[in-house]
Amino acid sequence: MKYFLIVLCAALGLGLAQTSTTQDFMVQLGDFKSQAQLMYSSQRLLATVLLIHAGFPSDMDGTFINNGEVVSKNFLDIAKYLSSQGFAVARYNKRYVTSATEIDSRRYSQLSRTDFIADARAVLNALRQNKIVDSSKLFVLGWSEGAAVAVQVALQEPTLGGIILQSPPVVVQGTDYETLPAMPKLGLPILIQQGSSDDITTPDQTGRLENALKNHKDAKVIYYPQLGHGLGSASNSQFAPINQKPLQDLELWLLAHR
Repeated sequence: MKYFLIVLCAALGLGLAQTSTTQDFMVQLGDFKSQAQLMYSSQRLLATVLLIHAGFPSDMDGTFINNGEVVSKNFLDIAKYLSSQGFAVARYNKRYVTSATEIDSRRYSQLSRTDFIADARAVLNALRQNKIVDSSKLFVLGWSEGAAVAVQVALQEPTLGGIILQSPPVVVQGTDYETLPAMPKLGLPILIQQGSSDDITTPDQTGRLENALKNHKDAKVIYYPQLGHGLGSASNSQFAPINQKPLQDLELWLLAHR
């Protein structure tokens, strides 16, 4: 009955908001010690979600800056929302990123997707050592190129509770992200969230992933009309702040799979 009420409230946009707190920690990413943060509910902890960055050098908030102006901080928005609903959310600065405006561009440019996969797994390992985190209830969420990283992490971490792919790439500007052949190999629950007005990783790419998952026992794909690459209103920017509907759908899916 309690679970039913939580799901019903979330579906109606009446989330049972809780007080969130944060715990800062450091994690070794290769030769770089990165700042990270766990944001969680002080009342209860349903599960933990690790957020994995897109392809640009990014701080833990997922800050997107255009012409010197901050457009969005979607990872911070996701962390605030989910932690207020009882989940813990882990974020970290990418390797060689100290803040949204402090980046060692020379060293960052030498990194590969293999490095980003290793970094995400290093954060997962740090979370497993954290007394606040239930290691049996760990999820990963990847956005854009981070979705491709998350897929490879999930292949190497089969005990994860599930994987969330936001605006996942298949092939972008000639780059094959190897997500398509990996889909049938993923045995864990999958949620894909795709903006129908995304002109960076376009909906037809998610359609190909959806087709590859047609025999998967627990895969859900949601398309959002008029939302762009950051799952915000595409009328303003492909990287606009994330819309409330994808956040609510994410919460409901996590509630069903925790």
